[in-house]
Amino acid sequence: MSTTTVGRFVCISKHTGSQKHFFAAEELYVAGVWIGYLAPDSQGESYRGLPSFSQLKSNCKNFNPPFPLQTQGVAGEERHAICRGCVGDESRLITLREITYLNGTKLVVMPIRGDYEQGLFCILIPQPNDRSLPMLQTYRPYELRGDGQGRTFSNSFMLLTLRNTSHVNGTLETIRAALRPPEELNDEHLNSSSNAFTDVSLDASVRNEIDIGESSTIGLGRTASAKRGPTGRSSDARARNEIDVGESSTAGMERVSSAKRDLSDVDGGEYPVVKRHRRVDVPVSRTQQPTPASRDDSPRSSEATVYAVTPNARSQSRKESATVERGSSSEQRGSMAQPSGNQARLRGAQPPAMTLGLTPEQCRRVHFNWTIAVEGIEYEFSHALDECQSFSELLFLIREDTEMDPEVTAILEGTSLWRMTYQLPGNGAGIKKAFTIRGGNETAFDRLQTSLVQSSAWDDHPGLVVNVDLRRLK
Repeated sequence: MSTTTVGRFVCISKHTGSQKHFFAAEELYVAGVWIGYLAPDSQGESYRGLPSFSQLKSNCKNFNPPFPLQTQGVAGEERHAICRGCVGDESRLITLREITYLNGTKLVVMPIRGDYEQGLFCILIPQPNDRSLPMLQTYRPYELRGDGQGRTFSNSFMLLTLRNTSHVNGTLETIRAALRPPEELNDEHLNSSSNAFTDVSLDASVRNEIDIGESSTIGLGRTASAKRGPTGRSSDARARNEIDVGESSTAGMERVSSAKRDLSDVDGGEYPVVKRHRRVDVPVSRTQQPTPASRDDSPRSSEATVYAVTPNARSQSRKESATVERGSSSEQRGSMAQPSGNQARLRGAQPPAMTLGLTPEQCRRVHFNWTIAVEGIEYEFSHALDECQSFSELLFLIREDTEMDPEVTAILEGTSLWRMTYQLPGNGAGIKKAFTIRGGNETAFDRLQTSLVQSSAWDDHPGLVVNVDLRRLK
């Protein structure tokens, strides 16, 4: 059988065309994958000697393998997946469905077609989350082998889909980005920032070759490697201008001269090579402090200023940094915590929250809290309204938080009905507002925001923080 392979994974179909996976019944059967009839009135029939779907359900009810492991929840959602064995620029989306298994449980299945146009399907077993595939959920076709519960596989088939089933747009792009090697993402990021100007950049391996010296040695290595910036300015010129900022002492002028000589030795290519090692030692008094002229608090000058660092000065700098961090607002600290390049690419640009009239500051002060006790441990998960524009996104964030606690994840995924309650000060104090919400229905979530917008508590109580408690109903 001629198949397409990507790494150790194999495409489930030998056919070609946009619907090739839909006609993969023969390949799946030969590989040992269980197949059954999709029509409800045919689920008691056996496909080519395999146990019928009705037989699998009976086995599960009596705890008599073989039967696939089920997932808690109500069936009904559709999701789109990609075959990992043939992922690429020509990949096509595969539609997956959910069908009812036993009371309160469901299975994810892939509809397929047999030789005689009859509707068939194979059962997909969700695999543990793989940290190398952020935002993705993996599935493998169920086989009648091992203990018969879908824990072992002889095939090399795998399907990839998004963990957040409420996000259907951008499935192809997200999966391709997750599978792309990190170095490829970095190269693309560098290429996208190129422009008509010549940038001078020293990568980490080159910077490490610059001999910095001991604690009294000037840290020119970091300054001499003029970083590539999004503005596209000539890094050589920018570094020269920035070095001149705030230097007024004689020692400072000597350091600037040395830095300029170093920069003049750097080739103008995109990836220059350091042709010789330079060690610059400047005697510095331990009592020497930066002059007032060098204490420019602007972000640009503070980044560019170069001065010798003694152990005392280094310790003082750490103390000052800690003081500034403790004194900064949560908004400022949040703005500094930007995701890495790969994380930002995989997550994509986050759209502004649809807050139905609430200001960004008010959204930051509306907190959703879910507390649950499992096996003697009380877990608490909290997120602000500005992090999620829908109830589905809130559940997705909590789902990510529970990845290391599978017992909590199982409870979360098995919950179909929630209660949201909050209480505001002022008129009607002591009366709680309660909203009942189902997964996939955003009406109650929108109503909650509307009730918050209409409240006068924001004006009467500046700095008000609203805690919305989540509770499972069923």
